[in-house]
Amino acid sequence: MNMCIMRFFLLPCLTLLILSCMLACSDLEYEAEKVEIIYEGQFIDSGPVEGLKYTTKTQSGLTDSSGIFKYKKREYITFYVGNIQLGDKVLAKEFISPVDLVAGTVRVENQAITNMSRFLQSVGGSSTSDNISISEEVTQIIQSQVSDNKIDFNVSTESFNQDTEITDIFENLNKTSGNSNAYTLVSALAAQEKLKTNLVKTEGKPEYESYTNTIRTPFDYYPLAGYFDRPEEIFISTLSNSTSITPDNYGGFRQIIQLQTGQSNSFSVTAIRYGQKIGELFFHITHDESIEYTASHQILYSYSADKSVSETLVIDLDAKNAKGLNGVIAGYIPNVNIVSSSNDGQFLIDNIGQVYKSDTHELVGEPLPFSQTGESLFYPLFSPDDHYCYAGTIKIDFEVWKAINVDKTITDGKWIYNYFPVWVDSRYATITEDERYLFQTKKEIKRKADPIHTNQYVFEVAEKIDLFTDEVVDTIDILETNLVMRKSIGDMIISPDGSTGFLTTYSDFYGALDIIDLNRKTAIKNIDGLSDFLGNIIFINNNQRILFGSSGNSWYGGGNVYVLTTDGQMLTRLNQLGVSIIQYGDEACGSSGFAACGQYGAFSVALDREGLLYISSRYIEELGSQKEINNCSPDRRGIDQFYINDDGTLDFKQTYYLNYYDKKTMHFIK
Repeated sequence: MNMCIMRFFLLPCLTLLILSCMLACSDLEYEAEKVEIIYEGQFIDSGPVEGLKYTTKTQSGLTDSSGIFKYKKREYITFYVGNIQLGDKVLAKEFISPVDLVAGTVRVENQAITNMSRFLQSVGGSSTSDNISISEEVTQIIQSQVSDNKIDFNVSTESFNQDTEITDIFENLNKTSGNSNAYTLVSALAAQEKLKTNLVKTEGKPEYESYTNTIRTPFDYYPLAGYFDRPEEIFISTLSNSTSITPDNYGGFRQIIQLQTGQSNSFSVTAIRYGQKIGELFFHITHDESIEYTASHQILYSYSADKSVSETLVIDLDAKNAKGLNGVIAGYIPNVNIVSSSNDGQFLIDNIGQVYKSDTHELVGEPLPFSQTGESLFYPLFSPDDHYCYAGTIKIDFEVWKAINVDKTITDGKWIYNYFPVWVDSRYATITEDERYLFQTKKEIKRKADPIHTNQYVFEVAEKIDLFTDEVVDTIDILETNLVMRKSIGDMIISPDGSTGFLTTYSDFYGALDIIDLNRKTAIKNIDGLSDFLGNIIFINNNQRILFGSSGNSWYGGGNVYVLTTDGQMLTRLNQLGVSIIQYGDEACGSSGFAACGQYGAFSVALDREGLLYISSRYIEELGSQKEINNCSPDRRGIDQFYINDDGTLDFKQTYYLNYYDKKTMHFIK
């Protein structure tokens, strides 16, 4: 959210009619998912595995001699030897091996993967073939020796060798076969080698494109970040050394690099899986302290709403990247959350009141003393002409501060006022276009007894302050029964003329929007059942429409971008794949084959001067214990950029991949 500009309606307004399907998901693909198509997959280890029991929501059976199992799209599948489960329930796909049954790794050397592979190769292997066939007789013997239908594969190879149930299984298999050496436990190294060889053979030679990022930056730190498909290991190399890092569970990485001052810094990033290179990225970053950004230069600052996270990622929106598109990740500022800018674009402020020049990002002058309120973190709000800056209950005469600390035209003057009548938090504050009134909504909306109606309650949704007198001139109390407001506030934005408020709230896995007539103090329209963790709201289309997003819930899914008219007509809701996300509790989630279930993470939205839309994006592989597939893409964890067409449709342009996990990242554009 642009804390200082978007709330004052100074940016050129954009025409946005209706959001429609993005290119990530065509109509044909979406319709195809609704058809009851049964797919075939193959379970492999050293070769195809025959005799495994499998179950999905709609399919079940035994894998055949080619390891074939059946499933429907977006179903999860579980494999068993008899009634003994192998690893985790996983998303069914074309090829599945023991590697897929252990979450968070693709390393064949993982002890759970290794022991599972050893077990399968040992009870169903052959001296003449790498194929595995587990007979019904072998399955029954295994089941008879295992208590609670469970084998613990996640132990060291030594512990697995000595497990009494494992030794009893092989003793009874050999006894039944009449040959004391018919069944022996394959060694860890042998099992790993056979499994890895077949995985490489099955997947074929990796095909990938190399990308080169050429960047000039004045920042001392840079976030090397990227995504690869199931990397086992990632190497970051310079001319002098190479460092191995472990990718996250989704194939992403982010490494903060301190650049060599005034020099060219080159890095190659190589991803490895099963001993083969599967991808590479190159970064050529020139550190240049002489770079200065003009006040009109568009910069996006991304930070976390989580108080425990202190960092700012910087994207230069006016620079061209290697693909010819606007926007380059320019740098990283550690231990600082830049949360606001002056409306003229000359100054930045972090959430503890430190001021920076926007051209150099250097600290300037005396910090703004918002901490005098006793709090520690702030979200400052500038008046439209930048004369004043508000945060907490402190009012700063920024013109005087600037004259003393920057222009040096005076040496002294009163610039701190400790008496502002409300707590100002720019995330939930708006100054009207006539610059007369400030509306402030509290982070915790107060519920109180209605002074007019007995036995009724009202919510204090905003206070109205006259900026000419710095006095509260009205309190916007709305009858509790008029609202569908939920526990936690998402945002509150006021129409330019101060007549209408748009309040988003969320709790209990869902969100709500209340449109409020501020003069009559009554709700115009209520919309419930939106996604959880609603984020900031912006005006679009000459203030005739509002646009806001929601992060969604990691358990129940959801997370959309919503576009509505100011009278509450829902025009569209859009997820990362261009279809409307609904949450797990909605009946349509199941009936549509889970095509609409998932999570986006669109907590923060912002518009630049060229009409490009920037939306935070997130990826969660599974939604709680429901095991519903996430529609989003693991390579889109950061900020998505869209072009808004004249007819209102959205074209996805690119992702600034930042490897974000936080569901509540925020950004604004200076």
